[in-house]
Amino acid sequence: MAELDTLSNVITNNTNPSIKTSSFHLLQAWQELYDASYNRSAMLKSEWLDDLIIGKRISDTIPIGVLNYQFDVFDSAAITDNLIYQTSDTMLHDVVGRSRLPYITKNIFLASPLLYFIKAGSVKFQLPTTMILQNRAITLTSLVVDFGGGQIVTFMPGNSATVQLQTGTLSLSCTANFSNGTQKKIYSTLEVTSSNTGNFLNGRVAGGGVDILPCNNNNIETISADVPFADYITGINKTGQIKVGYYYASCSDPTIRKPVIVLDGFDPGTKEKFKTFTVICTMIEMAPIPI
Repeated sequence: MAELDTLSNVITNNTNPSIKTSSFHLLQAWQELYDASYNRSAMLKSEWLDDLIIGKRISDTIPIGVLNYQFDVFDSAAITDNLIYQTSDTMLHDVVGRSRLPYITKNIFLASPLLYFIKAGSVKFQLPTTMILQNRAITLTSLVVDFGGGQIVTFMPGNSATVQLQTGTLSLSCTANFSNGTQKKIYSTLEVTSSNTGNFLNGRVAGGGVDILPCNNNNIETISADVPFADYITGINKTGQIKVGYYYASCSDPTIRKPVIVLDGFDPGTKEKFKTFTVICTMIEMAPIPI
């Protein structure tokens, strides 16, 4: 919880626009809150959150996440103030009749788009209810985001809006309106990259600084799953989809000569044989592109 405590002190209680948060802070804090919580019934695992972010990205939507959370941290003076004591087995025990609790209650508020690199142009942002994590009695009612250039959008939970973004480092101000009539402002940042197209499949050659596209931007196909899956949020059966783009060294010669095969989920202790590799090679051989 050390990182979470630091974020609470430096970011949440900050009024200096030069101190900014980002998607990295919010996702890290979300993970720490989940790991430290006893009751996780109303919390998304970070893996599920990642899946939802990817799903939004595929649908050309940038989700905005919000943390409005109360948590406890261990008081470093708890032992010296005789609030708890440590035995020889390093276990901590409560002191009977102690004067106060050995914890310090803190609040954290973070708000940021959940992707750091975003393509320039017309961009759709959304404040999904599933990406608002809060446990305080004072709840979020709306989030006002200033994207710059006079583009100020009020997001109600679940709402979306489209703004125009130019390339460069974008500084946002996010003002939260709470149910008790109070407000909290926080500053966030993201990188807006140059864009030849709004397609999220744009890539970048390792070590290079120029975005590349699938050849003619036509070699993109959507693959749908054969078996539906009930998602963790609604429980409704859905069929997953993924977009695949093909990149070649030369678009005039669309040939894959040295394919790189990535195996996900490698488990050294598995009883499965290396037949998976054979299956992948068979799929490549059957692919509708020359190799």
